[in-house]
Amino acid sequence: MMKITRRRLLVLAIVIIVPIVLAFLLRPTESYFFVDRMLLWWAGFESRYVQLGPNRIHYYVGGEGSPVVFVHGLGGRASNWRPLITGLVSKHRILALDLLGYGDSDKPEDADYSIALQTDILRQFLDSQQLSKTQLVGWSMGGWIALNFTSRWPERIERLALTASVGMRFEPSFDVRVLHPETLEDVREMLRVVSAPSTPGFVQRDLLRVMKRENWIIKRALDSMLTGRDILDGRLAEVRMPVLLVWGEKDILTPISIADSMRVEMPQAQMKTVPVCGHLVPVQCARDVLPLVEQFLN
Repeated sequence: MMKITRRRLLVLAIVIIVPIVLAFLLRPTESYFFVDRMLLWWAGFESRYVQLGPNRIHYYVGGEGSPVVFVHGLGGRASNWRPLITGLVSKHRILALDLLGYGDSDKPEDADYSIALQTDILRQFLDSQQLSKTQLVGWSMGGWIALNFTSRWPERIERLALTASVGMRFEPSFDVRVLHPETLEDVREMLRVVSAPSTPGFVQRDLLRVMKRENWIIKRALDSMLTGRDILDGRLAEVRMPVLLVWGEKDILTPISIADSMRVEMPQAQMKTVPVCGHLVPVQCARDVLPLVEQFLN
C-alpha cells in the first residue's frame, strides 16, 4: 500500500513538474512573466483594467495607506517592479500601470508612443484613480514620463523617485538600435548595455522572439525620443518637492551624468548610488534599493 502511494506521488510530481520545466525551456520569457504575476498575486496585488478614452490600460494595485504610483521603462511592464513593490505594499497603496503599448495594455497601431502621449496616459490614469496628489516612482523611460508629468503638474506630486532614468540631453555610448533587437548579436549587445547577468543562449533566443513581436512600438517610441522635443533640460524649475535619484554605478544605458544634469536643475534632489549594479538596479539590486525608496517615501 505504501509503495502504491509513493508511486502515485511520484507520478503526480512528474505530471506537474515536467510541464513546468518544458514551459521554462521552450518559453522562458513568458514563464518569467508568469512567475512575477503569481508572486504579485501572493503578495496581495490585484490585476485590473481601466478604460482611458479609447484605450484599455492594465495595472496592479495592492495595499493600503498613502498612494505611490510606479511607471516602468521602455519595453517593460508593470510587473518589472515586483521586487520593489512587494516590499512596500504593507505600508502604502501601490499602483503600477502598464503604459500604452506595453504589458497587457492596448497597443493601438495609430499611436506615436511618445513621452508626451505616455505622460497624458499617466495623467488620465491618476484621474481615473481619483489621485489628486500622490508619490511617483519612475524607472528609465518611466522616469522621463514621471519627471515630465511632475514638471507640468507639480501640485499633484508629493514626492518623486527616479531610478536609472532618462529625460536630459546626453550622447549614448551605444547604438540605440540594439534596444529593438533584430538578431542574436543585437540581443547580446542589449544585455550588455543594460548590465544584465549572464544569460543562457536559449533564453536569448526566446527574448529575441518575444521582443520582435513588439519592436514596432519600441522603434516608434525611440524615433519620438530622438527628435528631442520632449527633452527636459531647462524645464524643471517647478519641480521643487523632495526628489530621490537612485542609480547603478555601472549603468551604461542611462549613465550617472544624466543624474548630475538633473541635480543642476533640482538641487534639492538626493543622490544614491549602488556600486555593483547597472541599469537594472531596481531588480538586480532590489535589496539595496528597497530601503532607500522606503525611507524616502516614509
